[in-house]
Order: sequence, then structure tokens, then C-alpha cells
Amino acid sequence: MVDYLPQYLRLLQRALAVLDELLALYAPDQQTTAADWAARCLLHTQQQRSSLAQRLAQPPASLTAEDTSTVTVSLGHYLDSHWADYQQLPTADPAKRVQLLALHGALEAVIKDLAPLHNALRAG
Repeated sequence: MVDYLPQYLRLLQRALAVLDELLALYAPDQQTTAADWAARCLLHTQQQRSSLAQRLAQPPASLTAEDTSTVTVSLGHYLDSHWADYQQLPTADPAKRVQLLALHGALEAVIKDLAPLHNALRAG
């Protein structure tokens, strides 16, 4: 039987690194006219990061399809709602938009890389 846990943990680490970059991207915005929006994005990102950090710190003894599904759904929901928050910002910073799109792409890549693990665990 294949042990997918190390690969799963590496994917969690990748997602955490991206979330750290998102936190750094929006932290300075708390001092601008977009402070409410920045605070909302920061809070949501911190919550997502904490959830993944807890999974990384306390990995399951045996990885299941439910574990990978939960992370996939959680990251997908985060991306959907974070994008919606960004769309509501009245005067978006074009440079930050480019960074945001790249970071969203990195999180989408983590989701994509979780899919084969999930499928293998379901089939196993």
C-alpha cells in the first residue's frame, strides 16, 4: 500500500506558504481607505492558514479520502470567497491584482495536486 501522507503534508506546506504571501500582500492595506476590506481578507486568510497549520501539526495516523476532500473543499471555498471580496474593492491596485491572481493560481495548483491523492485513496 502506498503512503500518501508525506505528499499530502508537502501540499499543506505549499498552501501555507501561499497563504503567508497573501497575508503579507494585504497587511499594508489596513492603513488605507480599503481597511475594512483588507481586515476581512486578512481574517479569512488567517483562519484558512490556521486550519491548514493545525492539519500539518497534527497529521492523521492514516490519510483518508475525507482528509484530502476536506482540504480541497476548504481551499476552494476560500478562493471563491476571497475572490468575491477582492471584486468588491472599489479601487483595486493593479499590481496587487497580478500578485493575487498568481497566488490564487498557486492555491489552485495545490487543489489540482490533491486530486490524484484523493482519487487513489478512494480507489484503495
